[in-house]
Amino acid sequence: MDGYQPRGTGNDYQPMRREHDRISLIEARVRAALLGGPTPRGTAPLILSFAEAVRLAVADVTLGLQELLVEVWLRNLPPWAEGGDESALGCIASTTIFATTEVAEARAVPDDILLATVTAGRPLRFDDAMDHPLVRAWAMNGGIDPDMVGAFMGIPLFRGGQSLGVLAVALPQAPSAEHATFLDALGHFIATSAEVARLGHQLHAQRALAQTVLREAPLAAAVLRAADNVIIFTNPRFDDLLQIGPDVWGQELDVVLPDHAGQLRAIFKLDEVRQSGETQLLIDLPIRLPDGVEYWDFTCSPIRDEHGALEDLLLVGVNVTARVAQRERQKRNVDQAQERVSQMVELHRVSLEVASQLGQDPTDVLRMILGKMVTLVQATGGVIWYADRERVDLEGVVSVGLPRDYTGQGVPRGAGLPGRVAITGESQRVADYRAYPLRTGEFDDPAFRAVAAVPMQQRNQVIGVIGLVKTGASVAPKHPDEAPPATFSEDDIWLLELFALQAAHAIENTRTYLDMERAYQQQRALDRQKDDFIARASHDLRLPLTSVVGYLDLALEMLP
Repeated sequence: MDGYQPRGTGNDYQPMRREHDRISLIEARVRAALLGGPTPRGTAPLILSFAEAVRLAVADVTLGLQELLVEVWLRNLPPWAEGGDESALGCIASTTIFATTEVAEARAVPDDILLATVTAGRPLRFDDAMDHPLVRAWAMNGGIDPDMVGAFMGIPLFRGGQSLGVLAVALPQAPSAEHATFLDALGHFIATSAEVARLGHQLHAQRALAQTVLREAPLAAAVLRAADNVIIFTNPRFDDLLQIGPDVWGQELDVVLPDHAGQLRAIFKLDEVRQSGETQLLIDLPIRLPDGVEYWDFTCSPIRDEHGALEDLLLVGVNVTARVAQRERQKRNVDQAQERVSQMVELHRVSLEVASQLGQDPTDVLRMILGKMVTLVQATGGVIWYADRERVDLEGVVSVGLPRDYTGQGVPRGAGLPGRVAITGESQRVADYRAYPLRTGEFDDPAFRAVAAVPMQQRNQVIGVIGLVKTGASVAPKHPDEAPPATFSEDDIWLLELFALQAAHAIENTRTYLDMERAYQQQRALDRQKDDFIARASHDLRLPLTSVVGYLDLALEMLP
């Protein structure tokens, strides 16, 4: 309350002999106290509650204009008018020219003259109030001698058609026109201040409710002053995201986060909202926290005052990590489905190539199939082991991509991973071959990591095994949040089994073709032997028959 001393001795008003000057000064001071705005002589504006402002203003009027008694009674609208029954009048300020402190606390019951003013709904003025019984009773209850009261003014307080209370003033003599006009204006100031206080309380309650909701809601929320990005409010979720706390309220963003303020202004589009006055949306903002990365959608919206001017900026964020994760899963599912289709197309192409190479060297066909398998499951290399009808052990017939060539290498059934698969007829996969207890010395390569083996079966008989290897050099993942494919998945095994079936068909078709070729060649040999026999037999029989025929012809000629 710098420079504002209403409870002094009245020295502020002594040099001002003219009533007009005193009224002008008091009006400026009262207006500043009740309604805000500039104060006389450049003193700082006051920050008062409604009750404090009314008491201060009433005291200033009493001393400045030498009023005998000034009281303000209001319908007690809690809590802005300090509680009470809403339908009854309560004294909020009561000062006399003699009292050094307010006596409002002792005034519990309104006098009849006050009730009469409220009931009349219009100003009551008595310029000769010394003999008015209701005025005398009111003056006595207010703590002054009734014989001193020369005039009375009762001014009802209205705002928006609603009766708020009454302003009562006891004067030593009839007021001048300017004096009476000022008292009417004082009533208007008090009523307006009461309405502002009521609206301010409602606004404060709404803001408090909004802050409570935002504080408890699973949202990240903050309010910044538009003019200078001063932090007005943040809820705990927003504090966690920016690693700040409520102790920074009232500080500028540049001071709280000097290294990141510029980046945050750009991310949250504060300047764009300030310039355009329109809400801006930010989608899928990644925020790195100690527990990992979260994704948030943020809106930055303007908050305007009652005149439509931009006042604050509201930031509200929603955690959309689950939505982003679901979208990524859906994308991976689509990619996997597309990859599965590509794999099926490749498998069909391999089937056609196998069919087109019937009668060719089976080794070339198997090498082509093995190369496709290595590529599709992102393996390093592999071996195809084969056991023909006459052999019990497995033998490497094709080897690609491995540190050494395993072609011709033998593996007994039951030995190592290929031998186990040859016996069980079931596919197997090992995450780390170095820890596989049944590995054999021939394959104890330190570069081997993940190993998979699938059987080649024909008529429920294992005719071979396909083994694939992934070494320590991992392949780059297809998605950023996926681990490198260092092991064989169930889908990989499923795909390998389909290709193993094609490899088995290739071997069986080739073997069948060769068997048919041999049978055809044998049949052709038999046909040639038959033709030779018939030709030889025909020739051998033709010679004796020719002689016999000749003798018969001669005998017939000699008959009579």
